[in-house]
Amino acid sequence: LARSALERGAKVLLVAGKLTVDAPSGVELYYAETAERMYTTCRELTRELKPDVFLGVAAVGDWTPAHPSAVKVPTDQGKWLLELVPTPKIIDEVKSWSPKTFLCAFRAQVGLDDAQMAINAEARLVQARADLIAANDTARPGVGFGSPTNAFLVWGPQGKVAELALESKELLAEKLLDIIRERL
Repeated sequence: LARSALERGAKVLLVAGKLTVDAPSGVELYYAETAERMYTTCRELTRELKPDVFLGVAAVGDWTPAHPSAVKVPTDQGKWLLELVPTPKIIDEVKSWSPKTFLCAFRAQVGLDDAQMAINAEARLVQARADLIAANDTARPGVGFGSPTNAFLVWGPQGKVAELALESKELLAEKLLDIIRERL
């Protein structure tokens, strides 16, 4: 998506944690080693710059330790009980940081049929006040993380917008950016 947006002439700021590919030359890259840092960086940039479009594609972990240790904990200290708390959702805050920014959220799910995914994605779209949401089932072959291909079902406030079938991530990026351009 970043490369496709650059090729279309967009100024692209990329806030990234772990990248599985090199960032395209020409993006402004901001590394965020933690979910908290990604949230803070997105908040600061979005409030300051009021971007035209925010693509919430990061697969930020849903849970974070309630009491992280600042130092290594030796194994001879016995058992540990790990308490997790929900990670703040960046896409839920974008519209409060910049109400006019077009928000395209992403929703990675596992094991849902298309009807369940529709219900889930439409609820998430409303919760995030997003303009679009692209959802997929990452358990399906060739879909999601670590694959050169992907597939999405795309919804807007009025319902299903498109079904982007399994193909290269590059072609899907072009199709999704076309949908966003039409809606802008």
